[in-house]
Amino acid sequence: MAIIDAQHVFSQSQSLIATAPDTLESTNVYDLSAGASSPIAGAAQSRNLGVGETLYFHFLVMTGLVQASTNGTLDVQIVTSAAAALTTPTVHWYQRFTDGAGTFGDDLTTVGAQFTVPLSPDKTWLRYLGVIYVVTTQDTSAGAITVWMDRQAGVNTLYASGLNFA
Repeated sequence: MAIIDAQHVFSQSQSLIATAPDTLESTNVYDLSAGASSPIAGAAQSRNLGVGETLYFHFLVMTGLVQASTNGTLDVQIVTSAAAALTTPTVHWYQRFTDGAGTFGDDLTTVGAQFTVPLSPDKTWLRYLGVIYVVTTQDTSAGAITVWMDRQAGVNTLYASGLNFA
């Protein structure tokens, strides 16, 4: 079981309820250049996410997606942007979900459904990393998702909350 750093969580049970068309940005973004200063005067120090190493973005359905009618689509994108609000993003991964079913067979309608997206960071990534959800054709009346990144590929086993240590 992975221990997940809170700084690596993009969406924590984030609601996907929206009136189409609408764009929802992840609750959190990851600042790829903050937190360190460069030994070179005036230069920003970038966080090393491990160029050449794969990062894994994990998606976990907390509340099943419900859309107003059939053929509703929701686009999910992993992006970087020069702005923390994720405006004018560069899309690094994209999947369209129609009626909750993804083009790669992933599912957003079943609570507990999970899928993992591998991405290798490179120098084309802009300062802020985040996830964008685009409700394109039908309103959503239910749906929530948790998204985080780490360096482990596996799908995590879910356990009931309330674990007590004696």
